[in-house]
Amino acid sequence: MMNDEKKWEDLQKYLDAILSLYSSYHNHKESMAHLALAAQIALACAVFSGKWLPHSYLHQIFSLFAVIILWFGLYLYAGWEMWLRRKAATMNNAIIRAKGKVITREYGSQSNKGEVKTKN
Repeated sequence: MMNDEKKWEDLQKYLDAILSLYSSYHNHKESMAHLALAAQIALACAVFSGKWLPHSYLHQIFSLFAVIILWFGLYLYAGWEMWLRRKAATMNNAIIRAKGKVITREYGSQSNKGEVKTKN
């Protein structure tokens, strides 16, 4: 019995530790996606203002082409970060549900002592 309680306590500690890690990972991915969105907006404002491009026609074409590629790259990066954020949120949800099942466990009768029941 004592060994089972130690296992449940270790499992609870493990789930707490992994939940903390996935929560911070989720927040990091969300912050990075918002940073990419802010860079896209700043880049679009710089292009539409027209004050940052050189006056040479050839430089304007190359600069605009570079800006379009950079903006598209930022768009793909933001989408990738949001996809990773969604995966981390799914893991957070799974860990929270697993913790709920561990916390609400109940032991059966003496014959079923090793069996764990959960409340749904």
